[in-house]
Amino acid sequence: MISGIFLLFTRENYLTTNRIIILISIALILMFYQKIENFELPFLKIKIKETLNEAEEIIAKLKSISIPLAQCSLTSLISAGGTIHGLIEDKLNILGEIVEQLRSLGIKENDIFLARKFFDQLICEDIAIPIISYIHHLLKEKKHTLLLIEQQKTQDKEPIKTDDHLAQIAEIDKDIRQLGELTCRSKHEISISEKMDCFLSSTKYISKEESIKIKDQFNIDLENLKSYEKDGEFHDKNHYINRYKVM
Repeated sequence: MISGIFLLFTRENYLTTNRIIILISIALILMFYQKIENFELPFLKIKIKETLNEAEEIIAKLKSISIPLAQCSLTSLISAGGTIHGLIEDKLNILGEIVEQLRSLGIKENDIFLARKFFDQLICEDIAIPIISYIHHLLKEKKHTLLLIEQQKTQDKEPIKTDDHLAQIAEIDKDIRQLGELTCRSKHEISISEKMDCFLSSTKYISKEESIKIKDQFNIDLENLKSYEKDGEFHDKNHYINRYKVM
């Protein structure tokens, strides 16, 4: 059939540019829709193969630049205003759209993870802020109590000496500094939730009862944190978003 089409357009031994284009178009339609595997135009087969190879190369190049472009876009998105309330829901929606577009291009999940890494880090830090702030408040209260004891001793003109209270104050200060470092990024990729568990189990100034209370009070936040760190998805997205709506 293709030979007949070719002869039709080559009558009187000439081919215009338009006729060549039409011929190639018809040949392509027949090849893809009638699944013709072989036909009598070797030069055309070679040309089609070259074109397909070029298309594959272009697609490969598009895929390769889509990761850094997405990474740059998401970094700019989350950095512009951070996680300010009123903006976070829109930013999460844009993240979802970008991820879906990358997946539709056939981008591997590991590459998508790299593209959204900084965005996700800031979200995890933001999820953890209320929990860390609450623990910080508890430690500050205990430090304040010890300082009042020392102040009272001074007023009562008791001998000033380095005793347990002063040592405890120094230890609490150290714990407060460590608490502030929970959201610091490290080369070892230790998650914030893991560092928080380690801190609560190691500090002497948060009792087991207080630790249980913290985990119970911030149960959904902790679940959101662990879930987002693991899969980039919220355990309860609405809880996180609504946290800002009541501010």
